[in-house]
Amino acid sequence: MRDPWTRGIRVEARYVDRDVAYTGSGPWPEFVHEFVGPDGVRRQHLLRPSGRFAKPRPTRTLWFVPDTGTSHTLGDPFTWLFITVVAGSVVLFLGGIALSLMPGLLIGVLG
Repeated sequence: MRDPWTRGIRVEARYVDRDVAYTGSGPWPEFVHEFVGPDGVRRQHLLRPSGRFAKPRPTRTLWFVPDTGTSHTLGDPFTWLFITVVAGSVVLFLGGIALSLMPGLLIGVLG
């Protein structure tokens, strides 16, 4: 499935193995997911979870860019909605505080 505004495609990858990456904070798990690209070549995608004791999903949707041969994890579809709602709430809250600290401006706006 190709989207018109990007040059990548969505692929389904399945969990096949667990690996260990050695980082500055010690050993960290990596999940190995495998998928078949549009050219028929079997590829692997390494995912380092945010927690040491995280469990891998059996399948994961990836964004594969054939030109570069790279794959990226797609975020949760509600992530941008959540960020927008939180950012909008913070802006409205801080705007209300700013207007309440300037009573002359608040009276001018409301009057």
